[in-house]
Amino acid sequence: MPQPDITIEMDTSLRQFQSALVKFLEVTKSELSDVLNRKLYFVARKAFRLIKKADRIRIENELRVERQFFGKRGKRLKRAKLIRATGAESIIQGGRINRGEKPLPKAELEAAAKKMVGSRLRAIGSVRAGMLGIIQSLGRKLRLSGRMSEKSPRIKRRGQARPARPQWDPTATGIYRVTINQGGKRIIPPDVKSAVAKALSSEAFDMESEFLKRTRKNWNRL
Repeated sequence: MPQPDITIEMDTSLRQFQSALVKFLEVTKSELSDVLNRKLYFVARKAFRLIKKADRIRIENELRVERQFFGKRGKRLKRAKLIRATGAESIIQGGRINRGEKPLPKAELEAAAKKMVGSRLRAIGSVRAGMLGIIQSLGRKLRLSGRMSEKSPRIKRRGQARPARPQWDPTATGIYRVTINQGGKRIIPPDVKSAVAKALSSEAFDMESEFLKRTRKNWNRL
């Protein structure tokens, strides 16, 4: 039998998962390609639940956002006006200094900080939503009726899944495509990598448990 393989295109170790998968294949009658697709589906769902959803209040506190809630006549504004974001300003200026660039003038700095705040707030939910493309694609392939009830933002770089097909060496692939800017480089959010690693470990544990359960059941029949 060919070595079973599930590929999630992230920097995550699959050794524990692979070991459990090999054992599970010994006690299941399902086709290898079907097993791979189902396991990738469950890993993606677990990872989705483990990824923490960004919190608007926490983001604004981190960036030290100052807003104006009332107009000149004391009337409450329908939408609070963003005045400054001193935390964002510090991040921007610090980054420029570290790169050997000149600090921005006050007006440009405040505008850049407001732009950063808007970008961070628009990204709320996008990190989690990046996993939905994988889940939904495999769900349709496997004809699983369970739907993700959470409303998620529309994003351009949705995750993709390439289901395994019945062949000699099938591979099921899940591609997570949402990235963040860190030090001038686009990287996959650390929270996502951590969630996928935990999801793989959880699914490996489930397969190990199922392997032991079915093995004991077969022993009792002897």
